[in-house]
Amino acid sequence: AGGPVVEPTARNFIVSPICAHSVHANAYVLSPERVITVQTEKNSYKPVLLSVDGGRAFSLRSGDSIEVRRS
Repeated sequence: AGGPVVEPTARNFIVSPICAHSVHANAYVLSPERVITVQTEKNSYKPVLLSVDGGRAFSLRSGDSIEVRRS
């Protein structure tokens, strides 16, 4: 998905957009302690899919909020 090059032993949290509609959608390399909140727009009828760690995609609805953290 065009993510960054990271040392294999690093325990970083990497967020990479997939199929982004902008060439400026960059990946983020974050601390492993970081908690990420993904929130969809309220009153939006556009489909939103969230995939974590290459797992199955979850369908999110308008106004949903999900927290992602390292296990």
